[in-house]
Amino acid sequence: MAEAPTKPQKWVPGLFSKQSAYDLWVESTGMLVYGGQYIQDIRTLELGYWAERECDGAILRLEGQGGILEAKVLEIPPGKTLPPFKFALDEVVYVAKGRGLTTIWGGHDKSKQTFEWGPRGLMLIPRNYSYQITNTSGTEPVRLLHYNAFPMTMAAIPNPGFFINNPALEPDMDLAEESEFFAEAKIVKGRGERLVWSGNFFPDLGVWDKLSRYETRGAGGHSVGLLFHGSPHTAHMSVFPPRTYKKTHRHGPGPFRPGAFLIIVSGEGHSIMWPWDNDSEKTVVRWQEGTVFPPPDKWWHGHFNVGSSPARYLALHPPGAFNTREATQLEIQYTEEEPWVREMFESELAKRGITSDMPPEVFTDPDYRWTYNDNYE
Repeated sequence: MAEAPTKPQKWVPGLFSKQSAYDLWVESTGMLVYGGQYIQDIRTLELGYWAERECDGAILRLEGQGGILEAKVLEIPPGKTLPPFKFALDEVVYVAKGRGLTTIWGGHDKSKQTFEWGPRGLMLIPRNYSYQITNTSGTEPVRLLHYNAFPMTMAAIPNPGFFINNPALEPDMDLAEESEFFAEAKIVKGRGERLVWSGNFFPDLGVWDKLSRYETRGAGGHSVGLLFHGSPHTAHMSVFPPRTYKKTHRHGPGPFRPGAFLIIVSGEGHSIMWPWDNDSEKTVVRWQEGTVFPPPDKWWHGHFNVGSSPARYLALHPPGAFNTREATQLEIQYTEEEPWVREMFESELAKRGITSDMPPEVFTDPDYRWTYNDNYE
């Protein structure tokens, strides 16, 4: 029998309060909390028990989230079904490890939909629906990453009970009418160079092959945009070849916005990040499947594939107004980058006994056009 959840401490806003309602809610859950700039592997991260959900979990409060967006990791033991849960906000859920089922229901007729998922799956749990998650393996745990705007909305309504299991809130979409709510995603449009697909369930991003060439960022890479039906959340995934690296870029100038939340879907490499106004303060994130990091607002960041297979990363975007693209994207061209960038890349390759596949011309010709392998190999 699970222990009864601790009642969240009532929060009364004060002029000089250093704790928000969200801070106190986090403390009440029992989950471990992680800060910093990245998590090396969410599949092996140490967790703390969250009694209300009857599972272990961790809250990620990384610098690039800007205190606005929540990311949390939950683990479901083998063979366990979590108790029903209802949340007033959309949640994007990424399957870091394991296989299972999600059953979701809501509205007046309480009709249910159940769908299966596996590793590297991506789904949307729509707001104000009740749902249960089941681990269908009898031997292996499930690890899920949940992404939402809870900190931002609790700043406006400082009452966790309004958002969690609130019986007064009804869904604004009828699953009975949305019979294909979790069906196969469909292409909706292109945005610049990038194809865009719409759906609420993407079964395995590790093999997703509906991509378009993305010449702007270099490296002969491909990309795809992802929309979630009826939700302000969006995402994109980038794929780029082994032994290459993408142009360093940043977002800005412009209004403050939390950074995209990056999840490494597959591959081996590193990313380098630094503030736009301080190039001496550099962070190197060495990554493999399961690494997560949100480059902070206006920070330069570049991605380097030092493995022997294509690298894939998923970028979860901030919702709504925080995902404005009015701010200019600035890039450092290969012909203008500092020598240490390529030197570090080639040094990492040498440690693995391989050499760069970057064409020499890319460093001298600003108009160089890449050759593309549309098999993503």
